[in-house]
Amino acid sequence: MKGIMSLIAAVLLLTSCTNSTNGRVDTDNEASPIASTEAPSTSIEKSLQQNLSATDLSIEGIRIGGSIDDVVKSYGQPSEKTVSHGLGTPYWIFKEQGIYIDFDGPIWQATVTPPFKGKTPRGISIGSSTEDVLKAYPDITTGDSYIQKSADGQYSIQFSFNNGMVTQINMWQDKTLPTDKNPNETISEETPKEVYEHNLESNLTNNYSLTINKKNITLKDWDNTVDLQKILGEPTSQNIEVLGNEADTHKGSFIKTMNYDGLQIKLMSPKENGKDFWILEMVVTKKDYKTSKGIEIGDKLEKVKNSYPDINIALDGRTDPNNCAYVINYERVDYLQFEVKEGLVSEIKIFYLIP
Repeated sequence: MKGIMSLIAAVLLLTSCTNSTNGRVDTDNEASPIASTEAPSTSIEKSLQQNLSATDLSIEGIRIGGSIDDVVKSYGQPSEKTVSHGLGTPYWIFKEQGIYIDFDGPIWQATVTPPFKGKTPRGISIGSSTEDVLKAYPDITTGDSYIQKSADGQYSIQFSFNNGMVTQINMWQDKTLPTDKNPNETISEETPKEVYEHNLESNLTNNYSLTINKKNITLKDWDNTVDLQKILGEPTSQNIEVLGNEADTHKGSFIKTMNYDGLQIKLMSPKENGKDFWILEMVVTKKDYKTSKGIEIGDKLEKVKNSYPDINIALDGRTDPNNCAYVINYERVDYLQFEVKEGLVSEIKIFYLIP
């Protein structure tokens, strides 16, 4: 009897080590303790490789798509309540905490700067290194600032650096018009298709665009997404320089300067690239080029103020309202500036101020 029981036990032991579907020994079971210890690490690595999503756009009580009330509960009342000019949506500043929030019901953009201490869901905070950012966001696009977008382009996160350390984190949800047509909007059969498409394109431009030959060139456009030659033709002159030691952390970056009749465009390319450039600055000195709101050289100051009602005199020491610069910096690093002489626009400058 004892021998029979031993035989049954042996059979059961053998069966437990055999794959029931193919009759082979399941050797994976022997490795299961090792696999279980590696699984969390593998899971984290796979998570970090995922495309950017809405869940990535939060940082210590601030969430894109979340409520401004939650921010107030966590950080108190803002030091300033204003609007995001050009869109008209509320823009609240929590200066002591280093928090800047755009919202329209839900929060659609949030920027944090020192002394903010919070971390993104992937562990990045003010003071993190470029290496930390690259590990946490391996698919991020590098440059003078690092930026990653979701696969559908709806969500973005951007990191700005100084001396290799994060100094600003900006995250946002795209606020352009939806791709689907407004159900309350009708297009008359008498309206030419090209007119409707032009109106739609005009609505999608921002305050940092120039309109040239019915085409838009926008600040921070990459030269592989906008055909400058097709829009502007060949430049009258062009040169590329490599930034030296005086450029600090931007040493080794490339600046391309392209001159046209009455227009100068400067573009920048990341270190060790020199092939792909984005628009850093546009300076207009001739009447042929208009802003997205139709302002051009020679226009009266009154027209500028009507088109940009929240424009301010630049703080450069000049006080004569008819002979000074007027500036708009809606996005805090993007600038639109009008130089005015004798009450008339003499220069238009659109530029990105590198942190």
